[in-house]
Amino acid sequence: MGKLVAVWGKSGSGKSVLAVNLSCALAKRKLKVALIDAKRYYGSVQHYFGMTIGKDESLRSYFSDMMYSNIEKYFIECNSIKNLYISSQSNYDDCMGFIKHDREKVRRFFNLVRECFDLVIVDCDESIDDALSMLCLTDSDKVIYVTRPTIQFAAFSHGIENLAEGLNLLEKTQVVMNYDKRNEDVSIFAPFGKGVGYLVIPYCQTIEEMENSGKPIILSNSRDKSVKRYISKINELSDSLVSSLEYEYAGEAYVLAAEC
Repeated sequence: MGKLVAVWGKSGSGKSVLAVNLSCALAKRKLKVALIDAKRYYGSVQHYFGMTIGKDESLRSYFSDMMYSNIEKYFIECNSIKNLYISSQSNYDDCMGFIKHDREKVRRFFNLVRECFDLVIVDCDESIDDALSMLCLTDSDKVIYVTRPTIQFAAFSHGIENLAEGLNLLEKTQVVMNYDKRNEDVSIFAPFGKGVGYLVIPYCQTIEEMENSGKPIILSNSRDKSVKRYISKINELSDSLVSSLEYEYAGEAYVLAAEC
């Protein structure tokens, strides 16, 4: 059974960029990785890869059809890196046709997906009223909470802290703070108290320039020092995640420890 990882945070925190680059880093470690975009109203993550997802292949179509026997139809193989599969709303979906997810259908969906993939990374919606994102958070093996060192993001963290405690999320949460060049002391913005550690991702202007390029920054061959520092931190997070989820390295591929 594959592991489920929720990437969560306020809109604008950089969680989609992190989910995309982290998924690539994990796929490069020969794990079979599913990247799911949980946004209800539009498709997002496929655009980071320059991919097109048709309406018949979309996540919305799955929850309309509920074709249990062919779950992999709704995961499109990434065209720029092996072992990575994308599931999202279609490039052509619009918000007027969004589906309110049923909890039992969502739980069934995650169970089926975990049977097909080693790791399932979900780019969660910031909203807490949708079953897809909320069940991912509660049923996940790991939560990666993405934030920025600003007052606005600190306020969001404060607002959801009681929820995170009530759902027992903090004990499985890894905080990732996207460094903001305007704030030198990021520690004063660290969420959830001293009990939850955090990893600071260095500022990299090239990320903003590459978001529309159809190629995640971790797949670039740039020699820019800030790009190398960013990729190094993503790889550090990837190794930490693999270790915490009890994967073991065997020969040329990571495998589930339980299956060794």
